[in-house]
Amino acid sequence: MLKRAFWNVFWPAWKLAFTPKNIASGYAETGIFPYNPSLVLDVIIKPQPTEPYVASGSPKKPMIGCAVCRLQKAYKKAPSEPLVAKLFRANEHLAAENSIGTHMILGLTAALREEKRRRKRGKRLNLLGEEEPEPQFFSPGE
Repeated sequence: MLKRAFWNVFWPAWKLAFTPKNIASGYAETGIFPYNPSLVLDVIIKPQPTEPYVASGSPKKPMIGCAVCRLQKAYKKAPSEPLVAKLFRANEHLAAENSIGTHMILGLTAALREEKRRRKRGKRLNLLGEEEPEPQFFSPGE
């Protein structure tokens, strides 16, 4: 994104975001002003350490294709709820990665198109009407 295009998007968003009401709301939500630490501290809870059931031979984090296939085979042999949950998590993770990758590719191709458009040089005019245009020189006296 170019500086010119960025500013046209940034400035209206800045005006909408930084209002006295939004700033006061941000301080109140975090308990900074008026001072209220229980707003944040009550939300924080100590997680209970639980070890999920892992079938033998199943990967801990199936984030690549072959690991997902192994997990599916393990589920077909011995169906269980933790394996289904792991498959769903892997599916969500891979779908999110795919979406991010697609978004990045589209943004980069748009940036390349914009850069090509900006750097495009015009074709020289054939003012003399020649078949093979060569450099054309004109003197001020002609």
